[in-house]
Amino acid sequence: MRLMGEQFVTGETITKALSNAHKMENKGFSYSYDMLGEAALTDEDAKSYMAAYQQAIDAIGKASHGKSIYASTGISIKLSALHARYCRAQYERVMSELYPRLLTLTLQARHYDIGINIDAEEADRLEISLDLLEKLCFEPLLAGWDGIGFVIQAYQKRCPYVIDEIIDLAQRSQHRLMIRLVKGAYWDSEIKRAQIDGLEGYPVYSRKIYTDVSYLACARKLLSVPNLIYPQFATHNAHTLATIYYMAGENYYPGQYEFQCLHGMGEGLYQQVVGAIAEGKLNRPCRIYAPVGSHQTLLAYLVRRLLENGANTSFVNQIADPNILLDKLVADPVQQVLAAAETAGQLGLPHPQIPLPRALYGSKRLNAIGIDLTNEHHLAALAQTLLTTPLCYQVKPLLAGEPPSPAEISARQLITNPANFDDIVGYVHQASLTDVEHAFKIATAAATRWATTPIIERAAILQQAACLMEQQFSRLIGVLIREAGKTFSNAIAEVREAIDFLRYYAAQISENFNNARVSHQ
Repeated sequence: MRLMGEQFVTGETITKALSNAHKMENKGFSYSYDMLGEAALTDEDAKSYMAAYQQAIDAIGKASHGKSIYASTGISIKLSALHARYCRAQYERVMSELYPRLLTLTLQARHYDIGINIDAEEADRLEISLDLLEKLCFEPLLAGWDGIGFVIQAYQKRCPYVIDEIIDLAQRSQHRLMIRLVKGAYWDSEIKRAQIDGLEGYPVYSRKIYTDVSYLACARKLLSVPNLIYPQFATHNAHTLATIYYMAGENYYPGQYEFQCLHGMGEGLYQQVVGAIAEGKLNRPCRIYAPVGSHQTLLAYLVRRLLENGANTSFVNQIADPNILLDKLVADPVQQVLAAAETAGQLGLPHPQIPLPRALYGSKRLNAIGIDLTNEHHLAALAQTLLTTPLCYQVKPLLAGEPPSPAEISARQLITNPANFDDIVGYVHQASLTDVEHAFKIATAAATRWATTPIIERAAILQQAACLMEQQFSRLIGVLIREAGKTFSNAIAEVREAIDFLRYYAAQISENFNNARVSHQ
């Protein structure tokens, strides 16, 4: 870990990092520091990260020597480090507790006139991050200041629309926003989360070439509004860099845009970019994204770097492979997409070896459907369904399709919501001894017929039960939430598990069951 840390970490403290940066700064590079640490688990963690950010901004600000925002060193912050409950389910707490911390750091950065970037994280946090950004942009204390930054991931299918939204926000708030465009470093976890949660699709592209095309399309959008956006293009791909260089035009001026790379990666490429034209360089600025922290805090960042650049589709990986031909290394992603479409017979098809979440188990069975609790449309539909479900249930034993006679019904038992005692979920009539004896008789009588029921029919019954549960998905969630006091996420997981069990055992008996009766001997 220490060896890897020396490669990817600029310094264990901000003071050491600033000192270690002098060599590259003397070559014309600038820096944006990232204090390692994310996903605070407790409020104590969040306060510790907050203090580290404040200390770093002070140190960076004092070392900036009055340079402009675009020329001076900046800082990147992760919102998950500032609050232990940074998620859609805790929206009110995020706005009332996390936002003041974000504002404090931003005002501190403004004091020193250094840029501050809100880093990108998982896709399910994008919308709440945008809400925080909008609130920040309309903060009166930040009026007229152009140091507010935001990071956008090109591998997200929403990226072009997010850029449209941010351009509109910049126009309305009268800020020139600093937008760092990255390809994205959470791809593996985004794919796996969508599969585990049974989502309709993936929030990210399943093919790398689609991300590359998306990046270029989004770069064009950012460059088209220089009065509203200061683009920061983070890439280690030489073809992407060259395309943006020509896309932006030859009439470059300071403050038009910049490139970015990670500390320990890409400096060799950008040493051909930063510097005077007379020296054979491109005379374009590059900012180094520089992690700061101890080796103990490196793990999450390091894993992302290894996954991102260890993939065989990564430019950094391919450029080190002597077996990769130069033509393939600098291939135009647009042409690659068109070639893939010609082979597949359709444009834009997903990766053939990455099935959609619902088709995760192939032809054997469907993955249980889920609900994206960060999607406002899904939340609204769920809320509407819950409003139309019965307010009070009456539950009685049901044997052989016939309810017991009134004389045999036991006294009803009140069921209340454990999270809200004023919410009466319903009443339950418990089964009596007579009911239990009757149930045994019915089961015994049906055993012979069930034993001769064909396997296909048994599996079909389980499959039908799973389909009926999915049709009543939202209603079942509502019952669990009210009866057991479960959270939405726990209730969804419980219903999905039941559906998955039904389909799993339907598949198992279809493949492995021979309908033979077990001997009593």
